[in-house]
Amino acid sequence: MSVENSAAVSKEVLLQDITQILKQIMRDQRDGRSRTLADMKALYSGNLALEFPEYFKFLNKYNYVLLKEGRLILSDKGIAAAADAAGTRIIEEIEHFFGNVIIDAQEDIEEIKEVPTPTPIRQDPKYLRLEQIGSGVIGSVYKGKHTITSHLVAIKEIKDLFSYYSFIQRSEVVIRLKDELSLAASLSHPCIINIVDVNLEASVPYFIIEYAPRGNLRQYIGVKSEEEIRMAIKIFLQICYALHYAHRQGIVHQNLKPENILFTAQNNVKISDFGMNRIIRARPGTQIPHVFIGAQSIAYQPPEILAGNEEVIKQSDIYSLGIIFYEMLTGFIPGRRSQLPSEVVKGLPSAIDKIFDKMTRDRIEERYEDFEQVLDDFYSMFKDEYGKMGEIVLSDPIS
Repeated sequence: MSVENSAAVSKEVLLQDITQILKQIMRDQRDGRSRTLADMKALYSGNLALEFPEYFKFLNKYNYVLLKEGRLILSDKGIAAAADAAGTRIIEEIEHFFGNVIIDAQEDIEEIKEVPTPTPIRQDPKYLRLEQIGSGVIGSVYKGKHTITSHLVAIKEIKDLFSYYSFIQRSEVVIRLKDELSLAASLSHPCIINIVDVNLEASVPYFIIEYAPRGNLRQYIGVKSEEEIRMAIKIFLQICYALHYAHRQGIVHQNLKPENILFTAQNNVKISDFGMNRIIRARPGTQIPHVFIGAQSIAYQPPEILAGNEEVIKQSDIYSLGIIFYEMLTGFIPGRRSQLPSEVVKGLPSAIDKIFDKMTRDRIEERYEDFEQVLDDFYSMFKDEYGKMGEIVLSDPIS
């Protein structure tokens, strides 16, 4: 087994991750497309219990996937597993391959976790850095605490960015980061994360945001009941209102994905990372992709961004949220021939289909022009079932 220095995980989590990968490849094949290993690694960056290459080694070793002209396709065995990934055979193979990282009992997992020792951030004793809670292309995210007030915060350290993109001078990256953080900090909305503090002069630049203790949207993907459908629609509306507000301030997100949609203790939305994918751009005349940070969320990127269009438009966020909304409801990222949401989820109102379809049109001019139009359509279809136009519905802090 080749997995080294990995965190302990349960076989159920590994099976879930592998199932997700197999079904994504199967959807790609059904839609007449395929992805390279780099594409898949970017798509699943930060979204799996282990790194994607470890799953590829497993899938390749046991002949679930093949590489054809550098692109991933399913073998006959892979197709069968994608249709029935709970089969005994794949579970036995997972146990054999990942044996030294599997821990079944949650109590055992808790026992082996190291107790984090709070340490002051480099060059700033105001904050204590606790355990790591996330990572991405630009760096790592830590839970933190203000040393005087004891308020919990999240600390985003900008480290990996400079080593990955050495073709752009550090000073230029810092200037771009400062510009985007200044814009994001100007936003004041109950469903947008607050930027508390910034230090770009440190050897490892960082910024401080409010702490969102309930994780991100990834945990809410795939509804199973009428209550969960209503929860998903409430989340969708909160995101719509937040982006509508940001757009009116002239600020477009451009990198929406479930990992950027966080939740407060009351399960209300907090959108983070406005403008982060605009920090790095290709130099004129190079063959480097125009947007780098957005690469890890390629499944949610609209066609115009994938084509390298640098124009910042509101319809890009509308497209991305449409894809996220579909995934929230169905558990799957839609392909070109995917069923409409109400055809996948029993009991889902067919009115959702029309909204999803218009949000995710390939041609910009066929999409909604702005989120006011999205909300207008929603409330005209659902009347007062989710409140009235202009009234954002937040969860009751008491409940």
